[in-house]
Amino acid sequence: MLPWELKYDWNETNHDYFKGQTFVSVDMNLDGTPKLNPDGTLNVKHDNTILIDRDTQLDFEFGEKVVNDTYNVYVKSSYPGFTTDQLEGVFIDPNTNEDIQSLIKKKHWFTGFSISLSVTPGYDVINNKAAVVVGPSLNYNIYSW
Repeated sequence: MLPWELKYDWNETNHDYFKGQTFVSVDMNLDGTPKLNPDGTLNVKHDNTILIDRDTQLDFEFGEKVVNDTYNVYVKSSYPGFTTDQLEGVFIDPNTNEDIQSLIKKKHWFTGFSISLSVTPGYDVINNKAAVVVGPSLNYNIYSW
């Protein structure tokens, strides 16, 4: 059994550390003596290699920004073994994406009916003169903020 370690420090925030064991054996003759190669060296064969531990630290930057009126979500890393082919970012048009639209509270027109108490100038038909009218009212909101 041969223990081994590989350490790769890519920069101050990204690294890969590997620990493992490799098992080798010497080919033996039937009489228990080592089998030799034609040049007189031992015939060593690889039996197995196992990875015992791996410690990897990757520094990622997640971000978002607006580019040409589209919402961009992205991932970046300075780790040399990491490619962001699938994570280069996604551009989302907030005007057509239903998920983003549901999160945005916009000022909008024609918000609907409401009932309220109101005080308004009016006309008293019984006494035939102008009057201030106080009472419930049914309203239709045109603009809401």
